[in-house]
Order: sequence, then structure tokens, then C-alpha cells
Amino acid sequence: SFITLEATTEPCDAPTALSANNITETSAEITWNGTATTYEFKLNGGEAETLTTTTKSLTGLTANTAYTVEVRAICEDQTSDWVTTNFTTLEEVVTPQPCDAPTNLSASNITETSAEITWNGTATTYEFKLNGGEAETLTTTTKTLTGLTENTAYTVEVRSICEDQTSDWVTTNFTTIAAPIVIVLGEVTTSPATEVGNTSATLNGALVSAGESENFTVGFALATVADFTLETAAVQNITSTLSESAFTATVNDLAEGQTYFFRAYITNEAGTAYGSVETFTLSGLNDAIAGTISATIYPNPAQDNATMEIVGLDQDAKIVISDLQGRILSQEAISAGETHYTINVSNMASGVYYIRIVTDKAVSTQKLIVE
Repeated sequence: SFITLEATTEPCDAPTALSANNITETSAEITWNGTATTYEFKLNGGEAETLTTTTKSLTGLTANTAYTVEVRAICEDQTSDWVTTNFTTLEEVVTPQPCDAPTNLSASNITETSAEITWNGTATTYEFKLNGGEAETLTTTTKTLTGLTENTAYTVEVRSICEDQTSDWVTTNFTTIAAPIVIVLGEVTTSPATEVGNTSATLNGALVSAGESENFTVGFALATVADFTLETAAVQNITSTLSESAFTATVNDLAEGQTYFFRAYITNEAGTAYGSVETFTLSGLNDAIAGTISATIYPNPAQDNATMEIVGLDQDAKIVISDLQGRILSQEAISAGETHYTINVSNMASGVYYIRIVTDKAVSTQKLIVE
């Protein structure tokens, strides 16, 4: 008889204690126990991977995501049942980046009424305040300020906005430029002389405007001819002290009986401006000359032409036309004995003008109104 021996196959035991450990946002450590020398490993039902250890390190996972792990033993020509465990990666912890404050905050291109504000920064949004006022949201690193007040101090504040954070405020200060003072010609008027004697007289004038200047001189130019300036006045250039708006000067040692011409002036940084020419004749040898010339203008006011009727012109003379500021607009010679002179006013602006008949010895002044 024969005895038949059958080999008894040992069961392939499944892994035990399968677990996920050291779980982070992107990794986990998988461990198990088993007696096999080879295992198959699957993650989320994917392709099986053959392992010869009882651990598997998983990396590159997605935060806050559920995963399923399967492991089975391989025992020569057998395999065990799959064993399973589940785990979920941790939520991603976002560490807020610091919200950096702007740098290099400065003001440039400063004028009387404007300035350019610039700064550097990595944020996409900023808050901007001027003189502690309401904050304005900006998406640039520049701000053009207009409508400012000249010669005024300003404070600028800027901070970064980074999602749910803000940086500290940074500050700069600037002062707008003072508007330049524009100096223009001053304006004075000449009044008739008073206290006229044999060798002296008092000259009178008034300041209308100093032309925005704080450094100016007022006075009188005195001459023995009617057509003169401060530089060509042959007799005297007389400075005077201003008392409120009026100024006077007493001149002495003049020639008896002489006719004199004078005008007030003001000199500042812009130049010299004059008042009208006035005249006086001292008592003495030439008393008979004073008042020998007289004139009448008609029509007055005038629109197109005016006629000056002249009486007592016994020598050649000039007709001088000037405005209220003493600026000479025209002058024309006339001969002794002429009795009429026509004035064309069609090109003259509306206003008051002085028309003077000037000789070497006397002057007759009339006012003409142009409509």
C-alpha cells in the first residue's frame, strides 16, 4: 500500500495596525505590522506599489484633503486581503506676510499752489492723508496735489494696505513757495506849489501807489524848462519824506521872477514814474509874464476832436499832452501868435488828460475829458 503526503500551505496573514501618523498639510507617515517580506500599497485606489518595508512616507499631498490607504501582504504565490485606513491632511496654515510701510516718502516740484508726492512700496493699495484729513485710497505710488495755499506748511501721511493688514503710517512735511512780489511802477500826483515867494516855494505831491515795493523814494524834479525828467532836471532833484500819502519839499535860493516847472516822482525797483508837471513863478523881475497865456478847450468832454483857443501866446511853444500819471503821450511845436490848436482824440482811451502850452517862461495847463 502507498501513503500519500499532502503539503499544508500556511495562510498569508493580512497586515495589522495599519495607521497614518505625523500628518501635516502635505505629508503623512503610513505604518503597519506584518510577517510578510513584501507588501502592496495603494493610495486612493491608484496603481499598487510593491514595498519591502512596513512603512511608507507620503509627500506632496494636498492640504485639508481626505485620503484612503490600502495595504496587503504577498506570501510567495498568495496575497492577503487588503486592509484599509483613512486620514485627512491638515488645513494649510497661512502665515501672514508683514505689511511693509512705504519708504522714501517725499514732496517734490513744490510751487505756490501744488506739489508732487512720491514713495516706494510693494503693496498694491495705499491710504493717503493730507494734514490729518480724510484718508484717500490710491493704487499708485504718486499723488499730485493742487489748489494749495502759498507759503503754507503741509503734512502728508501714507500707509500700505495688504489684504486684511495695514502698515504703520509714514510722514513727510513740506511748505509751499511764497508767491513772488511783482514790483511795478509806482504812482504819484503833483499838486500846485504853495508859499511861493521871491526865492522859495513849497512843492506838493501825494503817493497813490508804491507798486508793491517796500524800497522806494519819492520827491520832486525841478527845472526851468517844461520838458524834463528826473535825470535832466537842471535845477534840483529833491527827495522828500513821506507823511502818510502826502509829501512836500521847500526849495530855497531860487532866482527872483523866474518861472519854474516841477513834477512829483517815485522811484522803485521797476523804475521812475512821474506826476503831472506844475509851474510857479517867483515874485520879482518877471511878475508880468505870469498868467499872460490862457486857453480854453471845447467841446469838453470830447469824442472825436477838440479845439484849444489860445490867448497871449507871444513866443514859440509846445503843446504837450499827458495822462494823469504824467506820461507824455504827444508833443508838438506851435508858433508865437497862434490862437487855435486842434486835438484829435479819436484814438485816445476814455479818461482825463492834461493839455499844456509850454514856453521858456510859462505854462498854461488845461484838463480835457475824453468820452
